[in-house]
Amino acid sequence: MRDVVVILISAVILRAFAGVLILSIHGEYPLFASMLVQVLFYFLLIVLSIKIFKLNARQWAEFAGEQPGIRGIGFAILWAIGCVAFEFGQNAMEAWVLSQFDRNFAKFWLFQESPRSHFPIEWSFFFCKVAIGALIAPVVEEFFFRGVMLRALIAKNGFFVAALISSIIFTMLHFNNRDYISTFIFGFSLCYIFSISRSLLVCVIIHSAYNFIVFVGHFYVDWHFLRSVGQDASVSDWSPQMWMYGFSILLMASFAFKFRAAIANARLTSIRAS
Repeated sequence: MRDVVVILISAVILRAFAGVLILSIHGEYPLFASMLVQVLFYFLLIVLSIKIFKLNARQWAEFAGEQPGIRGIGFAILWAIGCVAFEFGQNAMEAWVLSQFDRNFAKFWLFQESPRSHFPIEWSFFFCKVAIGALIAPVVEEFFFRGVMLRALIAKNGFFVAALISSIIFTMLHFNNRDYISTFIFGFSLCYIFSISRSLLVCVIIHSAYNFIVFVGHFYVDWHFLRSVGQDASVSDWSPQMWMYGFSILLMASFAFKFRAAIANARLTSIRAS
């Protein structure tokens, strides 16, 4: 656990230092500079993990695990869609419940005064966000959180506790998101999917598809946003999100039931720092 924390804190500190350096030079924090700092952070996670855990080619191959077939890829995409549906549905539920006490709470999640069509696609921004969010981030985060952290925690904890701790830290690292519950469940489910599939590549595909769908949904798909705070008055105003929420819960429950034995006996080979 200590070695994993050292890696994470070192990468966070160096990322913060790079951000301060950019601000001191430019006087502002340009979008592409922030993306560059994010890539630097991921690079540091990999380099520090390799150095502290002395990872070799055999361990890299073990991390990647089995190649997913067509069914594995299909499941990965379906699970990503289900997790996105859960996120949008969970946001709607939270906003609806809290807005019964104060309607301004709706603004915190899904409120958008003007249609997204007013914000045309900037292709440089689009491709950079997709490259980082749907390609680089899934590979590095799955390598670190499921491949390194989860397996390092298993050395002194059971699988459930290790999955719980790694998912909490995964959620904390995504502090800029407001979807804490769905982020935690997403990370927690990936721990068990990694154990069941024995393939980090399946987790990468899920993570990549999830990030891409969320990115497109948040920036370029308009239908799930409210136009006015008054629209939160009844459940019917949230019906698309409620259907999505129901679908996601049904999908997750079906997965838990089908793989209940594998979930109950989930285990992975642990790793230790050299």
